[in-house]
Amino acid sequence: MKKFITILAAVFFVFPIFGFQNDFSFVAEKVPGDQELVLYVTANDWGASVDKIVVNTGKEIDPAYFTAEDFRLSDFEVSREVRTQANHNVRASLSEDELEPVAAYISDGLGNKTDKKSKFVTLTFSYPVDSKLATPLATSAVLPVHEIYGYRVENDELDFEVYKLAGLVNSLAARFKISQLISSEKKMSYAFYKPQKTKDSKKIPLIIWLHGISEGGENPFLPMLGIKSVNLAGDEIQDYFENGAAVLLPQCPVAWVLTTDVDENGIRMWEPVDIAGTKNKIVEPFKALAKIFSKDQVEDSKETEELYKIQAKTSFYTEDLMDLIGTFLSQNPDIDRDRIYIGGCSAGGYMTVNMLIEKPGFFAAAFPTCEIYLDSKITNADIELLSKVPLWFVQASNDETAKAKNCITPTYKRLEAAGAKDLHLTMYDGVFGKDGTEYPGHWSWIYTLNNEAGDKEQKLFQWLASQKR
Repeated sequence: MKKFITILAAVFFVFPIFGFQNDFSFVAEKVPGDQELVLYVTANDWGASVDKIVVNTGKEIDPAYFTAEDFRLSDFEVSREVRTQANHNVRASLSEDELEPVAAYISDGLGNKTDKKSKFVTLTFSYPVDSKLATPLATSAVLPVHEIYGYRVENDELDFEVYKLAGLVNSLAARFKISQLISSEKKMSYAFYKPQKTKDSKKIPLIIWLHGISEGGENPFLPMLGIKSVNLAGDEIQDYFENGAAVLLPQCPVAWVLTTDVDENGIRMWEPVDIAGTKNKIVEPFKALAKIFSKDQVEDSKETEELYKIQAKTSFYTEDLMDLIGTFLSQNPDIDRDRIYIGGCSAGGYMTVNMLIEKPGFFAAAFPTCEIYLDSKITNADIELLSKVPLWFVQASNDETAKAKNCITPTYKRLEAAGAKDLHLTMYDGVFGKDGTEYPGHWSWIYTLNNEAGDKEQKLFQWLASQKR
């Protein structure tokens, strides 16, 4: 088997490794050229997966090969590989993951099965829920040399090896464009969608969706497909809005929950941390080690408690996000400034609440999902500001990450007491996909992004479409 090897160290000197530099994005359809392949990517409730690969072998293949008695699916070797950001067709390391196709057949250039001779071979795949091998979207804080994985398909019997990527196919992701806002030394990647202009040229609303902590970085594909945010551009949600709605998916370089405050060591604090949780995570391991190596008992003290009592609450990225929103609005004068909506999940839910507090009066409505803004850090003055904004919360009662008792439940009660007039909460017992798959309780964004969240009277996005500042 032929193997092309590039030494990792050499790659670092030749290819840039930071920043989003991909020359292609998702498309609705793509025919691979000679000795190229196309990845068909599905947005699942649990993340993105490569469910089909169409390969142009560069030679005509007889379909009889696939019906022969000695045909073996294992003759196809498929590997997912780390590639450079600058050129996805050049390996950046020696690491690779082997994938097992579940079917292989002769096809046309779009992956449709045929019984005629063809240069195209299509492979299909199936994965267990939340499979780490399924996704083409790469994340690496330590070695950020790639936004997507490269793929290699080989077959010795048919004598081909193809690794050149021609494109990525997903019809909803194809509706988005990607860009990056750079100001001073800061930069923020983002994806956006705008519906086609209509004859009446009416202004359109804007939906801003903020991702969770796992989708941060400099790869805007992650906020698009990591949590199925592409559904916001789908017809089911878009049809609630006359002439449709623009969608903006900002990507935080690190995490929305990084705050403006620093501790005594100059380390920036993270917002969603309570006293007990922080102590348990940081203090307890040291206490355990002390018991092993010392006879002295490590006792809690007021000093220790104060050391780990996190007071910070305002996101470090508040102004960066507003700069991005402001720039986007200036570039798109057809967006209605009175119909700007903001929502997000987990850390993005925290950021949603943060933006409502820090930028009062700017947003027409908001829909935080499994938000992790601790109620203990929301002042009465903050509640007064929040009570003036139409709000729809989505939560699961079995959420062990954003525990309702620490976040949404007390906050919701305070908003009710403050006289919030347009306040909604959809609380689920657990999180289940349409196929019945049970997911962790924190994943209530599945209901939001699948347009299932709502009440007996209306769906969340149906309600959102009626809101105006």
